[in-house]
Amino acid sequence: MANVVPGSILRHVVICTNTPQQSANVRHWRVVSVGATPRSEQYVCDSLSQTFAAYYKLCMPILATYRGSTLQTVNPALTVPVSSILGRGAGSVGGDTLPPQVAGLISFKTAFAGRAFRGRMYIPFPSETDNTVAGIPSAAYLINLQNLGNAFASTLLVGPGGDQVTLEPVLYRAAPLQVTTITSAMARPAWATQRRRSFINRGDTIMP
Repeated sequence: MANVVPGSILRHVVICTNTPQQSANVRHWRVVSVGATPRSEQYVCDSLSQTFAAYYKLCMPILATYRGSTLQTVNPALTVPVSSILGRGAGSVGGDTLPPQVAGLISFKTAFAGRAFRGRMYIPFPSETDNTVAGIPSAAYLINLQNLGNAFASTLLVGPGGDQVTLEPVLYRAAPLQVTTITSAMARPAWATQRRRSFINRGDTIMP
């Protein structure tokens, strides 16, 4: 099993399900530094899965499930993905699920202007409880969505104090190679849609 090394880029995928649909949110992290103790990709994956479980569950109803995370190094060399189910469990919001193509939307910014230096992420399976009579996200949902965005836009420290792996959130493009530090996130105050998640489309293969 590979250890993470400074300067490498990690591909982090968060898996959520609302049977028969599956969501995969992909983010990238740059390893800034590693403490005195080498840390495996599995160690980092377990930490990320546990950390982000709480944020996702606050944005999903009990009918949807946070399934866990996968992680692999994509630069400078590709490694075999590892997976973690730490934090797996149902969402924490009451009420029915909105149509599965409906999603929360988080935008990411960097220090540079232009579409190539911005990112976005669709957060799956919101609850009808978090939908207002005006058909927009509730104030409570937007707070939880912003907190999730902030976590994805912040430097993360993995491991015990004084012996940590430092991860920096980045936008990553493989060809041509472009790695840009994310500086902020914004929860958008309107629902977004992803048509491929609708019930009329083919169901996904569910993560074991």
